Amino acid sequence: MLPPIASAPATPFLEFERLHAWLRELEHDARVHFPPTLRDARTLDTLLENLWAAAPDLGRGSTLETQFRAVLNPLFLQSPTLRRIFEKPLGYAGDFLMMEALYQDSPAGETPLGRWIDEWALALPGFAAVRWRRHTMAHLLRTEHARGARRVFSVACGSARELADTARLGFDVLALLDQDATAIQAAADGITRASDPACPPQVQLWPKAIRSLFRPDPAPLSAPYDVIYAMGLYDYLEEATARRLTERLWQGVKPGGLLVIGNFNTHQPMRHFAAISLDWHLVYRDLDDLRSLGAGLEGLRRLQVITDPNGCLHLLLLRRQP
Repeated sequence: MLPPIASAPATPFLEFERLHAWLRELEHDARVHFPPTLRDARTLDTLLENLWAAAPDLGRGSTLETQFRAVLNPLFLQSPTLRRIFEKPLGYAGDFLMMEALYQDSPAGETPLGRWIDEWALALPGFAAVRWRRHTMAHLLRTEHARGARRVFSVACGSARELADTARLGFDVLALLDQDATAIQAAADGITRASDPACPPQVQLWPKAIRSLFRPDPAPLSAPYDVIYAMGLYDYLEEATARRLTERLWQGVKPGGLLVIGNFNTHQPMRHFAAISLDWHLVYRDLDDLRSLGAGLEGLRRLQVITDPNGCLHLLLLRRQP
């Protein structure tokens, strides 16, 4: 019989064993062949939360990290989504193919438990926030186009699905920068397929690392843009680099234009699972951290932060004076 789930955390060992026993019981139960029920999904969330609360050390190389990956990852990584994040076939966790899987939101798995875990994972608040980010950025692009925006620059663009979503609006220039040449080509192909062949936008490809923007007179910023945005880049930037990049991008925003910066919230509930299980370490920022990136920019007219419904992810909107 499984030990009851306590409302308050017990010892790390007991919480670890509760989680392991629950997953093993699920693996051999008939309900593993069906989508996760709300009750089971909440139970798994609670078991993980109790484990994080009980653990004295959640840092890299901790005892819990070693034990989790040895004992529990063989269960969790039956999920194709989670396995890809952990294995990082392109060298980093948030690659564009992983983002595509989150956008498609189609559970898969070679085992019943793998499919169950995959469906649970795809519904996690942090992954739902990634889908919200895409749709919200597309909405912002539609709004800016209605205001007269015609030149857009996506920094660390990935597959840039939000640009494909809005390709038929009639932007003049869509500039894409990403260190992954495969990602940037996939983005360009998606935009081309979605565009009106009678008036396609000019798609400029810059397969370069972010540091290229710190050089004197970088080519991607040779002409100003109505909208510049970086949806997932700042999750990997330490403070000094984030501030320096914000200032550089701001210089490329036209009068009246918009700079959008995305970042996961410090209180993101997936934070410990991402680090301990998936070896996915981000730079999290709360509202004040994010606001401080824009405060003091010369010519700033308005600073606004919008947050996804689950409170996992922020978008910082910086409007330049006309």
